[in-house]
Amino acid sequence: MKPQAVSLSLTLGSVDHLTTDAVVAKVAALLQDIAERLSVRKAVPGHIKALLEERGRWAAFNCTRPEDVRITYSRDWKKASLRRPMLRLSAILVGLSESQVNDAVREALESAGMRSEIWECPGPHDANAS
Repeated sequence: MKPQAVSLSLTLGSVDHLTTDAVVAKVAALLQDIAERLSVRKAVPGHIKALLEERGRWAAFNCTRPEDVRITYSRDWKKASLRRPMLRLSAILVGLSESQVNDAVREALESAGMRSEIWECPGPHDANAS
């Protein structure tokens, strides 16, 4: 079965009332929600990744199990003062239908209070690409 992929970018609404840790927690919870919706026997059949970025500072998220979101930060992340950060999310999964992947991502975004148009990634995907 060919991989199904979803990729999206959205600017988060004003988050200047939240700490960077709170914004990171919200994005991690979003990935956990997507992973829970798409997991097969407690594992994600592929990967879910996200990048939260503003003014050159970033936090990168990787999730392959619902309970395990790994986060890597840029060196100066803790100094970040977030206003309207950009969130880029991609999910590449096998063994699931296109509608299952799209619906799970859309429902998780709505549940988290985030809205976005979801773009499908056409064509084959290189498993070694990041």
